[in-house]
Amino acid sequence: MTTSGAPLWVAIANIWFVAWAVRRKGELDYELDDVAKTIRWVVVLFCLGVSIFRPQVLGSPALRISVGFTGIAFLVWPNLAYYCTNLLRFLRLLPKPNPKSTVQGF
Repeated sequence: MTTSGAPLWVAIANIWFVAWAVRRKGELDYELDDVAKTIRWVVVLFCLGVSIFRPQVLGSPALRISVGFTGIAFLVWPNLAYYCTNLLRFLRLLPKPNPKSTVQGF
């Protein structure tokens, strides 16, 4: 693999496009508020960035794969960010959603 990780990014983009087409056609996604969108993209960028560009930070290959799959999961399934945000709100680690928001909590 090159140091830029380009071939891996192409493979990840292909996975995302397929998952997006299925989700879009089936209208399977919940509407994400701004907090859920931020959580989703922070997790995606952090997990994929670390597992691809700084694998030495993670140590074992198993941890690197787990962190990478977590990033891919948040990328291809936005509902994971929806559920995580609602869980964090239920645990009172995040404030309740804005009344204008379309996201519904527990």
